[in-house]
Amino acid sequence: MHLARRGVIYSLILCGVILPLGGAGFWLLDPGVHTLADGLWLATASLAAIFVEKNVAQGEELQIEHKLMREIRHLREEVQLLRHEIQPENSSGPY
Repeated sequence: MHLARRGVIYSLILCGVILPLGGAGFWLLDPGVHTLADGLWLATASLAAIFVEKNVAQGEELQIEHKLMREIRHLREEVQLLRHEIQPENSSGPY
């Protein structure tokens, strides 16, 4: 619990530093941003987009992983069936 609380505090401090710097950066560098408030808004939106992108990418990775696991299970079942088909032929041989 203590570690989680410390992580939240560090995250808030980090956001408290990143947002004003990012907002000022948008305001100074982007000709379409006319006020510091607009720059702060864009910095907040950019930060949120990073988190959303990360969640979307993780969701896609999980879907791919589940699909691969299903395919592996299917292939294992096929191999097992093929082994059962081959096994009687080998046991009835001349040896």
